Amino acid sequence: MERAKENLRIVKSQISGKRRPSLLDEIQVAKEVILKSERMPTDDEEDDDVDEEQEYRGIWRVSRQELDTKAT
Repeated sequence: MERAKENLRIVKSQISGKRRPSLLDEIQVAKEVILKSERMPTDDEEDDDVDEEQEYRGIWRVSRQELDTKAT
């Protein structure tokens, strides 16, 4: 995130001589920042080893344990 912010500052400083950046300039800045940023994994990529059914059962099991301990 810090690297993306720094890239944004650098690119914006390159077009700062203009009175007001055009929409195309703003789009170019955003494009450069996105392309230089590290790609973060999506939720699907992080959970490839656990299918959704197992994940939900795990949530239910935790919730059920919490309920059982509160009831006693």
